[in-house]
Amino acid sequence: MGSGFSMLSASGSGIDGLGLKPPKTYGIQQSLESKRKLDFYLKGNHFNYNYMFNNRKFHNHLPHALVSAYFLGASPKQLEDLYEDSIQELVQWTEERPSEVTDDDWTDFFGRKNYDRAYFDYFTDKISESTKDWKVIAKQFYVDKYQADGEQPNLLSGLYSGLLHPLIHFGYAIEVDSPLIAIEALAMSCTEYNDLGKLLVDVVDSTPGSKTTDPVQILQDIRNDTDFDNQLSKPFENKLPVLIKKFDSKIKHYSERLDVSNPKEVVLKLLHAGTLILTTTHQVDKPVFDFFLLHILTSSHEMAEIILSPERGELVFPERFHSLLVKQLWTITVILYISQLRPLIKPEILPEMKEPIEDIWKRAIEKTLSGPQKFDSHSLKAVRAMLAAELLTKDTTGVYARAASHFANNKPDTEYGGRTNGKLLLDVKV
Repeated sequence: MGSGFSMLSASGSGIDGLGLKPPKTYGIQQSLESKRKLDFYLKGNHFNYNYMFNNRKFHNHLPHALVSAYFLGASPKQLEDLYEDSIQELVQWTEERPSEVTDDDWTDFFGRKNYDRAYFDYFTDKISESTKDWKVIAKQFYVDKYQADGEQPNLLSGLYSGLLHPLIHFGYAIEVDSPLIAIEALAMSCTEYNDLGKLLVDVVDSTPGSKTTDPVQILQDIRNDTDFDNQLSKPFENKLPVLIKKFDSKIKHYSERLDVSNPKEVVLKLLHAGTLILTTTHQVDKPVFDFFLLHILTSSHEMAEIILSPERGELVFPERFHSLLVKQLWTITVILYISQLRPLIKPEILPEMKEPIEDIWKRAIEKTLSGPQKFDSHSLKAVRAMLAAELLTKDTTGVYARAASHFANNKPDTEYGGRTNGKLLLDVKV
């Protein structure tokens, strides 16, 4: 199974798995000692701690935090402090094996969180006992066993369950070419599985002739759709399956409106939309950032890492699957946007900044690595996702730098909002 982290060979390799390199003036450098620390702590997390905690309600984000901090230039001491702080709330693996899964019944326990260890062991055996690349094994489960009719459970749908955490986790496995993180992601895809039925498999084309490649435009149309008015009174009011049943036809309609015929182009537009959804949907002069909407940004980033990586991502998901992958992510984006009461996207509220882009990034990254949110995995992921967005889109306007600065400077420690003392702070529509 190898070291579990084999991609990086020297310092200054970039800020992600694609090797994106910001200008040297951004001041991001990774030392060889930081790489060693990262490798050490990824192994420590994998072998010692469950990928779920708090009675299996929450996901272990430590790999996301460590990798993001490393890519942003964290020192060995910063990585050590991040690890030591994060493990305080994690659950250690025990020697008990209360259940197991086999090749004959491995799909029978999808969505059963108490099978966390069983699936962890199952995929550990599959990957460690094979002479094949771990990505080939992952392809066997996500792609080769995929059935397009949606009648049988598909592990691919599991990637989009659990607030997109299995997808995010698998993206990190691709980024650093880690079989250890891949094992966790595969197991998480099983235990977090939530069968959304044909919604994620076979969306009916209900809007011929009205497709667009602009996700923001579609979200604005959802915002203005009066059929949603007076239907929900608070964010995340219903479990997603309940919300999906309530708005099934509308979700299909807006899901189908996005033209995903060029998925590598559209995923970058999703990344842009995710940036704006996170940083420009609060009320004017009242910055607050929604925890659930943040995952649109970070999952779009990891989707880009997967489908834009011919050396690794396409070994798991061949190009013929890319449109499906992006369409499913977009469908979940539509669902989350509706569930969070369709907040108004207002790019114009991002603060204007006269400083050079590199100076804006330096301060935003320093604040993220050393400020009150330095141990918050979501902050680390979000800032790196916005930096990746700038580099992937070759943006020179500074919109991503301004968004990252706005987020880093206005988000207090590990808290997220949308509602304070019963008052909605996002610019929502009910």
